[in-house]
Amino acid sequence: MTIITVDPTRLVARPKTPSVIASAKLSINTGLVEGFAADSAIAGGFAIDTGKFLMFFGTPQPDTDYIVNVFDGGLFRCYVQPDDYSVDGFTVTTTDLAGTPADPACISIIIMRAL
Repeated sequence: MTIITVDPTRLVARPKTPSVIASAKLSINTGLVEGFAADSAIAGGFAIDTGKFLMFFGTPQPDTDYIVNVFDGGLFRCYVQPDDYSVDGFTVTTTDLAGTPADPACISIIIMRAL
């Protein structure tokens, strides 16, 4: 048996880098998702209530340690609550600027994970 000695001063720890793992765009009309464009990581999405959209992954994530960036162009507040993440998907909440649930004409979604 050979013993290998490693000099710890020569080890380089590489930090994880945030990377885009998925993206999608939903077109919404009178509370219904009429258009959906996404890469293969996101299987689908649909409206579950005014200002609530359920998105789900084609393959479950290993954990909920991912970030969802949601935006509409500035007329609405778009976000994902901490309790609305799961390995299978997430729920996007949208409100008008006063905080009332509302449906924007479209939302764009970018999902990032440190890899």
